[in-house]
Amino acid sequence: MKLMLCPFCYDVKKLIQEEERVCKCGKVKGQAVTSDNVRVSEKAVILGLNNYSLLDALTNYHSIGYEAGDNSTVDCWMFKHDYHKVERIGEE
Repeated sequence: MKLMLCPFCYDVKKLIQEEERVCKCGKVKGQAVTSDNVRVSEKAVILGLNNYSLLDALTNYHSIGYEAGDNSTVDCWMFKHDYHKVERIGEE
């Protein structure tokens, strides 16, 4: 899963193919072009979220319940600014 983080307002949006997503302050926007490629504003930070580790964490959450102090880890990373699957669009 790819998420877009705005470095100005720190809003996070999931990038989807159906529509362009815009952060709360309106300074960054983006959209999934395919399941692998995205098109985002120049200043947007792209985060990758490991779907399998998220599913594992959710499965644990629902099967054993959440107790105060219990945390699950979900793998996440930041894409390089010039990553070949990220197309940058100029600011308007």
